[in-house]
Amino acid sequence: MFFIMLLCLCSIVRGQTSPDFLPSDSIIREGVESIKSKIESSMDVTKAFFKIYPNPSSEYVTLQILSSLSILTVDLYNVTGVKIPASYTISINKATIYVSKLLPGCYISRVTHTRGVLSLPLIVKH
Repeated sequence: MFFIMLLCLCSIVRGQTSPDFLPSDSIIREGVESIKSKIESSMDVTKAFFKIYPNPSSEYVTLQILSSLSILTVDLYNVTGVKIPASYTISINKATIYVSKLLPGCYISRVTHTRGVLSLPLIVKH
């Protein structure tokens, strides 16, 4: 379904908008609702199993997994996708990122855990 929607959007951008090629509004609406539902359920899982506090912060931020998973690594990126060197410590289900030497702004913390990878927003404020 997602592939069909993407193909349709690409065709519209290129000017190929023949009515027989485009799916009906109900099919598009159904696809959008399906994608929206998957994103929302993914966000619910994230909220249920992960905590990030205090956020915003000026000294340190703690990332905590509220399940039996273990944190393996933590990487920090700025909003343009550049990896930022950051100091952090990891215990089994908790990581502390020291942000006092970072410039104020928005960052993305990329947490690798025993079942995959999670990206969480992080705000540094001085």
